Amino acid sequence: MLYLMLKAGSEIIRVHATDRDIGDNAKIEYMISSGNDDGLFQINQDGVISLSDSKTLDYDTKQEHRMQVC
Repeated sequence: MLYLMLKAGSEIIRVHATDRDIGDNAKIEYMISSGNDDGLFQINQDGVISLSDSKTLDYDTKQEHRMQVC
């Protein structure tokens, strides 16, 4: 459950992936591939999903957010 008063930039969740390769082939880059049409969320290369800058959540507009991270 996310709070409506969540401040922009606040961490919501952290995702994690592993790769058995080594060196450059083991680098993992995260991106939100779908479900973020309004640009409400951002993900950094550490896998931290946060509320985008200058964005707010509005329960009356959208009660649920589903996205795919790859």
